[in-house]
Amino acid sequence: MLDDNHLLTLPNGERISFGTNVNFIFETNDMKWASPATVTRLGMIFLSEEDVDVGRVTKTWLRKQPEDMQSKLEGWMVDIFMPALDWVLQRQKFLVIETTKVGIVNNALCYISGSTSKSQFAYNVIIGLGSNFKYDLRKEFTTTVMS
Repeated sequence: MLDDNHLLTLPNGERISFGTNVNFIFETNDMKWASPATVTRLGMIFLSEEDVDVGRVTKTWLRKQPEDMQSKLEGWMVDIFMPALDWVLQRQKFLVIETTKVGIVNNALCYISGSTSKSQFAYNVIIGLGSNFKYDLRKEFTTTVMS
């Protein structure tokens, strides 16, 4: 945490002092370990679903993949992932557990990481995107992705 005196306190208790010309912006996924002092200094930006560009999320993920796989993964993203994602987003109201568009994408990206073949990639897309549907819709989704 960075307090008003520009003193950064690390989780291990170590303190680092910064000059008044230093400012920090922290981005986090959650506030699980935040102290009340941190929460009081918090600023949040909420983006509507319409403002979220999943293409940017997937491109950022793609850049973090092994270089020798990036071109294959990029092709599979266009051929398999994006059409499957569109299918899921059109049926988002049928998800068992309500989530956001970015949540859906991030979940799927976790599953497809490490895919080394097109068939493995397709299987991981089915699991990553379809597992939040009830059985009948999962079955329909699997058929759609595999065709």
